[in-house]
Amino acid sequence: MLDRALVNEAWMTMFPKGYSEILSRLHSDHCPILVCCHGSPRVKGSRPFRFQAAWATHPSYKHVISKAWNQKFGGVTERLKMVQQASLDFNSKIFENIFVQKSKLEYQIDEIQRRLKAIDVLSLIIKEVELMKDYNRLLFQEELFGYQKSREQWVKYWDRNTKFFHLQTLVRRHHNRVHGLYVRDGSWSTDLDILQEEALSFYKNLFGTTKEVEVDYLGDVPIPTLSTEACAWLIDPVSFAEVKLAVFSMSPFKAPGPYGFQAYFFK
Repeated sequence: MLDRALVNEAWMTMFPKGYSEILSRLHSDHCPILVCCHGSPRVKGSRPFRFQAAWATHPSYKHVISKAWNQKFGGVTERLKMVQQASLDFNSKIFENIFVQKSKLEYQIDEIQRRLKAIDVLSLIIKEVELMKDYNRLLFQEELFGYQKSREQWVKYWDRNTKFFHLQTLVRRHHNRVHGLYVRDGSWSTDLDILQEEALSFYKNLFGTTKEVEVDYLGDVPIPTLSTEACAWLIDPVSFAEVKLAVFSMSPFKAPGPYGFQAYFFK
């Protein structure tokens, strides 16, 4: 039985939300395959904050973090929220869109190179060198942006794998996207409002019910206990060296924490 639809990279780039669906057999012994190009509409709601590693390549971002972190007295949670807002402001007012900046630089470099073909001026040569330096920085930011979104771990950045990272991001989104669910009555639904209600109801039933636990359920089974030395070690103050060792042993681009910061940010 045919149960797959085969597409190439160009098709995935053109239809990033496309997906295939196997329909029921009716007048044939084969299941028809329906290919939807545009997918389901985006669920309404605000997008969660996600730290962009490309921000760290900008020379002023470290100052933005320092200013936000020291702006308000409080714990780590309050300070991370301040860094969140400062990062969003930095992204919209200073960092701007990488791809728009790239197009502008390509146009400026092309104009200077055209002028250099007609006249050899030192100021134009210096300007071209400066623009090429900015352009290479943008290429690295673009690659780092794609690498972070792709979640690909076995390929390293610095090799200009932007196209590969973009394709891996599309593939990951295809696997993670929920196009429909079997609802409580057993029917298949793709309606966004119904899907949201079903998901909310499922987790309410999963985590909202409480059951009494019988403490002596295991009877007289001996329970292992910690030694005095182990208990003392557990309540010892945590040193800076221990925290640093734990953070730097983490993979930099794994799933972000509850506030949208990956280990790369803390490193």
